[in-house]
Amino acid sequence: MIISENPMYLLSNQLINPDKIFKFIGILTVTHQTLKYFGWNKQYVFYLMRKVPYIENKIYKKRKEIRDKIKNDLNDPLKTMKLNLKLPKKGKCEKTILKEIQAHNELTLYDSNKGRISGCVYSNYKKLDTIMAKVYPMFERTNPLHPDIYPGVRKMEAEIVNMCANLMKSNSQEAGCFTSGGTESILLAMRAYKKLAEKRNIKGSILLAKSAHAAYWKAAEYFNMKTIEIETNQLPLDSKNIEKFVTKDTIVIIASAPSFNFGIIDNIESISEFCLKNNIFLHVDMCLGGFLLPFLDNINVDFTKKGITSISMDTHKYGYGPKGGSVLLYNDSNIFKEHMFVKEDWTGGIYGTSNLTGSRSGAVIATTWATLMACGKNYYENEAKRIQKIVYKLKDAINENNYLDIIGEPNVCIVAVNSSHFNIYLLADKLKEKGWSLNQLQNPASFHFCITSIHTMEMIDNLINDLNSCSREIMKNPNIKNDKTASIYGTTQKVYDREVINDVVKDYIVCLNELY
Repeated sequence: MIISENPMYLLSNQLINPDKIFKFIGILTVTHQTLKYFGWNKQYVFYLMRKVPYIENKIYKKRKEIRDKIKNDLNDPLKTMKLNLKLPKKGKCEKTILKEIQAHNELTLYDSNKGRISGCVYSNYKKLDTIMAKVYPMFERTNPLHPDIYPGVRKMEAEIVNMCANLMKSNSQEAGCFTSGGTESILLAMRAYKKLAEKRNIKGSILLAKSAHAAYWKAAEYFNMKTIEIETNQLPLDSKNIEKFVTKDTIVIIASAPSFNFGIIDNIESISEFCLKNNIFLHVDMCLGGFLLPFLDNINVDFTKKGITSISMDTHKYGYGPKGGSVLLYNDSNIFKEHMFVKEDWTGGIYGTSNLTGSRSGAVIATTWATLMACGKNYYENEAKRIQKIVYKLKDAINENNYLDIIGEPNVCIVAVNSSHFNIYLLADKLKEKGWSLNQLQNPASFHFCITSIHTMEMIDNLINDLNSCSREIMKNPNIKNDKTASIYGTTQKVYDREVINDVVKDYIVCLNELY
């Protein structure tokens, strides 16, 4: 879940408006400069202040108010729909069920076929939709946890892993697994490196750029690993950045190809050489680039770089497969074995899995396999090069806009934008009003647009026109205030007690299950 739009603007509007408690926090920010003398950091100061009963009570009341507003906003689109909170006593007929399903489908705010969504939906290839619709029912009840019962599913899963390993030029094509998505692939890889750290009698820390995917921090929390963050200032991570941050506990370094936020490819070659020389594992995150980079000229990221020990690549992004698909590859089956789980003396029998989950859907495996077979190398190559051309077109147009700046040197699928002339979130909101769904980013304030197979040159021309016209409009009054996106990411960054925001986001997640 990435929070970037409503109802989060309500959160921000309520959380950051200048009421008493946050005026007080503003005063504390100034006070911090004095307390700095004592060596107390901002987070610690605010932690102490939140223990004051008056402040604690004020925050509780404000959180409840925010929570109620978020829930109301979430549930507003559902207010005319019947809630099904208990099993029906008697099962409903097919006609009634399909009618309700269609009503749920119509709640979707964006038509992905119009090309105004950044990322999210990666293909509208009708051939694939037709094949998936035929394949899914054949395997909807199958479970790869039982390879003896479903040998066909086992074969297809192994072939998916082998096809991806072949793309990544692996010499250990059996060393990998099919997972539920990029996050599971990352978690499993980090589990393997945690186990290897234990064998080396070190704690095992993850060295990564601040622009790496959030799943690495999730893995660190799950597996009790420390993260060492490197500020690259929106430049590619390279061995020069890394060298001064490595410690005796460093077990793995993370490189992105490209990164989700800015679309930047790290200097994989120099990092690979560094890791090989220093006996440190290197995981390359290719969840976005796995089915793009192998087909693009002058970008070489694969296991021929001897320092790379694992790669994650999503089949459900530019592999154009169904949601819930990713492949994790290792250069050595011995590393693969480290992330596995085995309970050899379980009373239910010997139990072993290569995934976080036990039972999985054979239908996702079958439809992914069918997608890879239907597309083939030629289709992937054509789409990768077409998408890259669109990226260059968008990048060139933004460079010609005097009010906007490109972050880094994107050349794969993502173009990230900020501005030194006005609050970039003002532009994001104006584009949203014109029907665009963007990925809004923070640190620095920015947004990106992710080009997928759905987008055409004509669609991007429309985006360029809107970028230019909205920029000119904002420049007529660049200091205009805004209480939506600009408030979310512009002002929440000024609240030094991150736990306040952490608590509210958790409230938001709980609210997703509260339909009344």
